[in-house]
Amino acid sequence: MTLPQYRDNLGELFEDSTGKIAVEIGTHQAVFASAFMQHWNGFLHLVDPWEGYTPEHETFYPNFQPKTQNREQDYQIALAIMAPYRDRIEFHKTTSERACKLIYSPDLIYIDGLHDYQNVKEDIERWWNKLTPGGWLCGHDYHEDLPEVIQAVDEFVKQVELELHLTEDYMPTWMVQRP
Repeated sequence: MTLPQYRDNLGELFEDSTGKIAVEIGTHQAVFASAFMQHWNGFLHLVDPWEGYTPEHETFYPNFQPKTQNREQDYQIALAIMAPYRDRIEFHKTTSERACKLIYSPDLIYIDGLHDYQNVKEDIERWWNKLTPGGWLCGHDYHEDLPEVIQAVDEFVKQVELELHLTEDYMPTWMVQRP
């Protein structure tokens, strides 16, 4: 199997993703989700509480809205951006912890929520056992600027004794396949 070079191509981890389930933890404005769905024919759960963010920040979609004032506006952008895929997605406006109790047997999980050690570690531990055999646990920002992400991922990989794969993006995505 050839692994994807870039995170937008993660859907290519499966020759045919039809009937498969993916989960994205930390959707924000759906930048990754919209690119991912171009290569994914399965169903995608989008998980983010869309609350508790610093006011007025640049948006990833300046043509849509140059700045957002709160996380509700980020959520509205995500809804609009993902509209073309509405029959293959479900939004979960909640925490990773709560969503994990609602979603069963995903084939691909992408962790891109809070980037501190404790939250990355908890998301990995929380979702790993939900993953189907042969499925992929992935996450964003395996980069020296975020050493806590690297620490949490490296500790997990050592614990489960599996091979870690990285994309070639500037802020690499990490990938581990469940046996």
